[in-house]
Amino acid sequence: MATLIVENSTGLVDANVYASVDEFRQFAKLNGMETEDVEDEQVAIYLVRATNFIDSLENRMVGKRLNPEQALAFPRQQSNSCTGNPHLYDMRNLKKALFYAVEAQSLGFSLLPVNVSKDDIIKKEKIDVLEVQYSEDMLTEVLFGKFPMVERYLSQYLITNGFTLSVGR
Repeated sequence: MATLIVENSTGLVDANVYASVDEFRQFAKLNGMETEDVEDEQVAIYLVRATNFIDSLENRMVGKRLNPEQALAFPRQQSNSCTGNPHLYDMRNLKKALFYAVEAQSLGFSLLPVNVSKDDIIKKEKIDVLEVQYSEDMLTEVLFGKFPMVERYLSQYLITNGFTLSVGR
């Protein structure tokens, strides 16, 4: 099995996952996820991929890394800590998002699809002579639309932005 180094909220320089296989198994059992037929080695791979998926969102995350040399995007500290002591974001919901992402993979979904159609993100509307073309937030509409529980638990860590509009005649 792949060697998993679990982030322990200290900003490890060699961590590669946010939770262990055992933590996932406990969560899955408690939440009625049917993953008993998935081998531990496959769960470990799913944990690494789910961690990579979460870390791919770092440019949209609130706060900043606790340690500039840490391997993963978390732990994160609030940017406006006025005490000089870092105030860290709670990682419990991050782990829940991770576990739901692992479940999605065990059901056959790809977290980071290679091919996304432009029809998935470009929308056009025409009202009389005015035509509006806008690009939907690909992450929210295309990816998170397929993984609502992952979105729900990651939402507290992400900066939200709306649509990019282009209006033409």
